[in-house]
Amino acid sequence: MNLTTKGIVLRATNYKESDKILSIFSLELGKISATLKGCRKPNAKLKFAGMPFCFAEFELVKKGDFFTVTNVTEIESFFGITTDFDKLWYATSVLECCEFVINQNEPNTKLFLACLKALKGFCFESLDSKILLIKFLTELFACTGYEIETIKCKKCDAVLHHDLFFDFNLSSFVCSLCRDENTVKILPAEYSAFKIINQTEFEKLSSIKLKSDILDTLIHILSTNFTAKFGHNIKSLKILKK
Repeated sequence: MNLTTKGIVLRATNYKESDKILSIFSLELGKISATLKGCRKPNAKLKFAGMPFCFAEFELVKKGDFFTVTNVTEIESFFGITTDFDKLWYATSVLECCEFVINQNEPNTKLFLACLKALKGFCFESLDSKILLIKFLTELFACTGYEIETIKCKKCDAVLHHDLFFDFNLSSFVCSLCRDENTVKILPAEYSAFKIINQTEFEKLSSIKLKSDILDTLIHILSTNFTAKFGHNIKSLKILKK
């Protein structure tokens, strides 16, 4: 069976002497694994496709549950991300999260577009990488059924004020009366910052200026929430802390 799909390479693993196994976030197919043959040879025509951040149209042959790449047409290159250490690992966190939550044969158009917009921001825009990652994670939770409620308490439906907490079981904010051992205190400035980022489109994030320590706290909360919801620690973020 011959197929064509647009996709983003999430991960590439060396295979045999000169091949790679690609994990691709496909717009039409969800997550797929595909063999890219001969791409590690010095003069390989499709060498560019054997790297994470490659956004391209992939021509594939499917045999059973396995795919083989027969041709690749690059749509846009995000390899500029790799020249900046911090951007690289924040962007790698985006790929890592996508790979972990997307299932094979289950397309998620909204998450695909959020991933694409985040990578464009990292590569081409003068944006705060922390803000970009926070925005992406909020979109990821919404796209996977865990949208974060910012107006009312998730438990009692009371309107949220400044005395509030984040509940990792509910993946949302709750009031002080509904807090328990699975919640963490949220400061007013952190709450306000989260709402601003959450309500701002990717294309307008450059207008936001927020303190780095507040952003660090929000990333910690959202990454902890990711672990609580999906059972996976975002390993790429640990490299940034070293």
